[in-house]
Amino acid sequence: MISRLLTISAVAVCTNMASAQGTPAPKAADFDAFSASTFSFDETISFYNFDSAGTTTEFNQAVNWITPVKDLVAHLELPVYTNTVTGAGMLTLGATWQVLTEPCSFVDSFSVSGDVKFATSSAGFGGDSCNWLLKADATGKMPVGKLFWSAGFSYEFNNGDYIPVFGGLVTDDIMLVKGGLQYEIMDKLQVGARYAYWYQTSDQTIMTLGPGCQYQICPNAVLDFSCDIPFDQYSGSDLDLVVSFGASIKF
Repeated sequence: MISRLLTISAVAVCTNMASAQGTPAPKAADFDAFSASTFSFDETISFYNFDSAGTTTEFNQAVNWITPVKDLVAHLELPVYTNTVTGAGMLTLGATWQVLTEPCSFVDSFSVSGDVKFATSSAGFGGDSCNWLLKADATGKMPVGKLFWSAGFSYEFNNGDYIPVFGGLVTDDIMLVKGGLQYEIMDKLQVGARYAYWYQTSDQTIMTLGPGCQYQICPNAVLDFSCDIPFDQYSGSDLDLVVSFGASIKF
């Protein structure tokens, strides 16, 4: 059902926006904060495979809103998990501010985010208090060919949250450092690899590395796929593989 809705939405977006590519962008004075063009939607389905606990599936939905404040985008995010039971994770509300745009030839953008995670969780997929999450992300291009890079950092001041890679509810603070390289092998199609380092303040760590690809099916819709393989993790972890499919649609 989810994939059908995404396909219908993507086709509609492509059809409706194709005739508008030559239309000049509206002036700042004409900005309508609640028009459809200020909203975008992200859907990601991830499968976390464990040796002893089978597979946990995460359906993550996010709505993004371009605010009237320059370079500030608000977002609302809710994950739903299922293994032997199904329940909602913690509701994330926050905003991302793009601090820099093309400050040099090597960097395309640098942004910072501040989020609050609310305890709307159920079936044990989250804590019973609010958490704070701080993030920073950067993207750019390499000086050789059609090679692009990305990097990110996040830190969650955690009072209890369900972290899928750790296999359950975690009460320690969580740090994530990630990076990736993408190469444009043909128009609108990129392939590459990404790295992630997860750290709990109790000194439990997981590192993953794996391939991924991204395809822009039209100017307003992007599909992506990734496969993260653990190559170093703490002794109590039995994470085997993380496979993700995603779609981003804007109007």
